[in-house]
Amino acid sequence: MKLDRVQDIMSRIETLEKRFGVEVLNEKKSFEEILNQEEQKIELPSPQSNSSKTGDSVLETLKKVAGKYNISPDLIRSMIKVESNYDPDAVSDKGAKGLMQLMDSTSSSLGVNDPFDIEENIDGGTRHIKNLLEKYNADLPKALAAYNAGEVAVDKTGDIPDYPETRDYIERVLSELDKYQNSGNK
Repeated sequence: MKLDRVQDIMSRIETLEKRFGVEVLNEKKSFEEILNQEEQKIELPSPQSNSSKTGDSVLETLKKVAGKYNISPDLIRSMIKVESNYDPDAVSDKGAKGLMQLMDSTSSSLGVNDPFDIEENIDGGTRHIKNLLEKYNADLPKALAAYNAGEVAVDKTGDIPDYPETRDYIERVLSELDKYQNSGNK
């Protein structure tokens, strides 16, 4: 009876191997080798991936826009990493859109017509954080809090609001910023 079960399982494995074009049992590869091989086939988003919407890479665009507004490109990279993980089509549960996760009202106030357009989104998000840095006297954590939770929340408390999501956001952006600034990867 147990032999019949083993033969049934082996038959199912062969069917799956044929269906998906793999021969795991014959190649004697470790799980890690197979995983690495499959991961290489997947194109993961990166700060240098090209977008059909603009033709520019995210990294080139953010460097250009950061220079235009005299703001650290590492800060913008850090924010994009935390906000959308470099996904230009990202939409949050709350409706924030694009690389820098702009809300519709923010996009509108910044003149961003298409929040999914890489250049428009980065330009709008960069102008927004630049304005917040000016408003909060270059206090980066407070400016990041306003970017994440809204200016009203920061102005109401006069400080970083006690929202776990906002505090986590600030910590993550500052951590990414530290990584970029200390990696020499410009």
